[in-house]
Amino acid sequence: MKKGYLAGVMTGAVVFGAAGAWAGQYMAVSNPFPVLLNGESISLEGYNINDSTYFKLRDIADAVGGFDVDFKNNTIQLSKDGYVYPDAPAELVSGMTDHQIYMLNIFLSNFSELDINSFDVHSATREQLIYFGCLHNSRNYTAAATGISEEEALRYLEPDDYINAYYKVSGQAVSETVDRYIGLSVEHGTASYNEEWFTRDFVYDGGYYYFDSGEEGDASRTFSIADTMYDNGDGTYTVGFTNYYSGYQEVLDVCYQLTNKTVGDYSDKLHRSGSGTAVVTPYNYNGNDTYRLISIEY
Repeated sequence: MKKGYLAGVMTGAVVFGAAGAWAGQYMAVSNPFPVLLNGESISLEGYNINDSTYFKLRDIADAVGGFDVDFKNNTIQLSKDGYVYPDAPAELVSGMTDHQIYMLNIFLSNFSELDINSFDVHSATREQLIYFGCLHNSRNYTAAATGISEEEALRYLEPDDYINAYYKVSGQAVSETVDRYIGLSVEHGTASYNEEWFTRDFVYDGGYYYFDSGEEGDASRTFSIADTMYDNGDGTYTVGFTNYYSGYQEVLDVCYQLTNKTVGDYSDKLHRSGSGTAVVTPYNYNGNDTYRLISIEY
């Protein structure tokens, strides 16, 4: 189990280090000096390089004792007093089926497509929940989202200079959406959500939210691709993901099936817009294995 390493690989008397510029610049010779341990001579192979003497960690550990040497996960691990390094958790995305990756990508994309880039269930505001519940339905054209005329919308909303796409969504649908994806309940009522460039209003009246979705059609889309996934050991999983943006239909047709290995096939038709991590917990919805969001940050 013990392993020792000397920086560089010895070939003859020349050290070839990790940096190519070192190759051939330093000569290595066997250590010409005796080595004493508590006054007693010991056999310990060493090398003299540029007037410095080097020994292998493993040989030092064997000769002196008191610590062990190992190499795991591209890390040199030193331990003493019986300390045992915990095994690194297994990466899960690489072993997932195509369908499992598809479901995970879709779940993450529900948040990236709405530019939700910082969220935690423990500090979530009602404005965040209402924003997600309403916009998720309108952007995905669910049966709960009903397009309304500008005349009806302007009874509740102030017009602006942006592209307008007016909708109404029932409070019940907002509650169901938030419960499905986040597992929280919603306190209904009129709300305003501050986005990067403007404030979006959600006027609640007669059991419905009236709002401007701000986007019509499906000409372009932001989507997420899961890169890594690790079991946290407490019923939650940490997912590393990358967000992409594309307006090409051939990309949008397959975007949720893409992986970090296949996304390169469309490198000229999409843009990488960022990366982040999400903490999720497994959840079964109507017989389908999916997730609920605990937190997301990118």
